[in-house]
Amino acid sequence: MRKILPLIFLLISVISFSILTEEQSRAFLSEAIKLWSEGKYAEASLKMDDAMTGSISAREIPWFWYVKAKIDIYNDQVDAARENLKTLLTITNIPEIMELYKKIEVFNSPENFEVKDYKLKFVNSVSGKEGLTEYFYSPVGLAVYGEKVYVIDKKNKRLIVLDDFKISNIIKLPYNPRSIAVDSFGKVFISSEDSIYTLEDQKPIYTGLKSPIIAGVDRANRLVVVDASKIYIFSDGVIEKNLPLPTIALDCDINYENLYILDAFSNQILVYNLYTLELKDKIKLKDKIWSFEVTPAGQLIYFDGNKIIAGESEFKINSSPMFIEYSYPHLFVIDWKSDMINWYLLKDDLPIFVKVESFETSDATLTAHVCLEDYFGDDIYLAKDFLNIYEEDVREFAQIEGEQDTIYPTTEISKSLLTDRFLGKVIVKNDRWKFTGGAPIEFEKRGKFKWKITYNYAKIFPLPLVKVSVKFEVADEKFTDIFVYTEEVVNGGEANKGD
Repeated sequence: MRKILPLIFLLISVISFSILTEEQSRAFLSEAIKLWSEGKYAEASLKMDDAMTGSISAREIPWFWYVKAKIDIYNDQVDAARENLKTLLTITNIPEIMELYKKIEVFNSPENFEVKDYKLKFVNSVSGKEGLTEYFYSPVGLAVYGEKVYVIDKKNKRLIVLDDFKISNIIKLPYNPRSIAVDSFGKVFISSEDSIYTLEDQKPIYTGLKSPIIAGVDRANRLVVVDASKIYIFSDGVIEKNLPLPTIALDCDINYENLYILDAFSNQILVYNLYTLELKDKIKLKDKIWSFEVTPAGQLIYFDGNKIIAGESEFKINSSPMFIEYSYPHLFVIDWKSDMINWYLLKDDLPIFVKVESFETSDATLTAHVCLEDYFGDDIYLAKDFLNIYEEDVREFAQIEGEQDTIYPTTEISKSLLTDRFLGKVIVKNDRWKFTGGAPIEFEKRGKFKWKITYNYAKIFPLPLVKVSVKFEVADEKFTDIFVYTEEVVNGGEANKGD
């Protein structure tokens, strides 16, 4: 009760004994919002302190405190934000305020996570045939970047590009493709029977390999490859590491910290540390498999007939998988029998991190720049169909497109991990690397994929303060971030500070 009383007293004081008028308080709030959107967080905090000393209407009080809490998080004052939100939730049950409070509780101390359950939901499918035209016949793998899906067809020596899960381009390859991966900048790598190529110039960048399988591109933008005899880590055109492999790999995959290799002889998966190549574990499999994937949390996904097994969960699907590919939370089932690629959502019970980085307005439109990350800080792709924007809880028709940015890693950390997530830091050589898209080793830079959402905002202001919600709605769950704007923010007006 002691912690509740000060804020309640302050709320009463704000309403009853304030020095500034509501318009003056809102003007300071507007300045704080503009400074936040420009990345001037310390200055925004000072303006919010001014705003909180004025008269605030009862309807707007929760949103003043919400904005203050978010700015506090950016300024590494997470404990203060938590306590203020906790107290605020004793007098209101606004879902967006509860979600910010939960975001603090979960993402500020994410180490003790546990995945217990999955949900599977069909999204769409694409056929390899249309009439007498054959686009693909024997796809053996795919990779995802932004809104594009790249499919390799081994028999036809083709790369098929899907936009909005529709065939948009077919590229003839001068070799038989075997596996594919895309790095954080959108660069496409494809393996053949003995080499690794980039899509840009169709020339081999690494040769002399034996049936190489690309496991993926790690956070340090290193290409991880497993062939018939070795594990290779390629970086900047050279072999950074290689390790003799004591078996033949049927398949392989990586997550943020490990390399997983399916042993052809023992029907087990060998788990290696991705950065030291130390053997960490051997996972015995109940079923005989030849294709598998790994979730960000390190759980296996594979199929047995028409059943998909993810962790301890099992799902029946209307398909006959030959291969599967996973780009969290998207599962792709490659079905040779029906000549189809089926797209599912396979979502665990970990929360997704949604963050509005900034927004700007024109005469007619408002554009929000949004980061969408998994629990561990890696980008989520194929989000266009699941991102929605709401103005005062009314869904708006919006144009959504991706945008590429470049992030430079740092060893500098804030007091709170959540502050680093809000600031978009990529941490290296510190335990926080696991949850910020970083690595335990230093690297120069990595790509960052963001979402730009634009809609026509209300030009008439029936409310002096307007709430905008960005929601990622997936597998019957909603993950949200909000911001507010005022007429002063839109019109660029100066705060009326009074005498």
